Amino acid sequence: MKLAVVVQRHGQAINDGAEFHARHIAEHLAGHAEVEVLTTCATDYIMWRNELVAGVERISGLPVRRFPVREERDPHLFGRRSDRVFRQRHSLDDELNWLDAEGPTSPALIDHMFERLSKEPAPGPIDRLPGWFARQREDLPPADEVLAALPAGAALAGASEPPPRLAVSHPPGGA
Repeated sequence: MKLAVVVQRHGQAINDGAEFHARHIAEHLAGHAEVEVLTTCATDYIMWRNELVAGVERISGLPVRRFPVREERDPHLFGRRSDRVFRQRHSLDDELNWLDAEGPTSPALIDHMFERLSKEPAPGPIDRLPGWFARQREDLPPADEVLAALPAGAALAGASEPPPRLAVSHPPGGA
């Protein structure tokens, strides 16, 4: 079984939040499946500056494929959009614009995922993708739930069918 762990930052020096958790999940799953980490070239979750080289390296025995972030975060724009979303009446479009301003966005990473899926389709259904992801691809319908797909997920949730084997996540704040 092949799995991709997709996370906004990855590396031994990144020891906080979702990235730390994703690293440990990837390392644990590597004993049960062929795991690759897909991530960005950013190390800083405030500005999302490309600081690492795009390409593949091995970390803790796992292949880590890095992709450039499209643009650094504009803190003033992000602040204005945060104020709108958290303090004012707002629309779904305002929330999606906030996600865009928050970053990171990596079209190359998204394109890579779709290219791989076209060559190696996931063995389970992929019927829900988070809105930010769907917004990057006009051929996908937007969805408000994040696809979660750990092998034990179906048993834990009491589902009658096994979950799909692709995980896509973008937690707000990056940490």
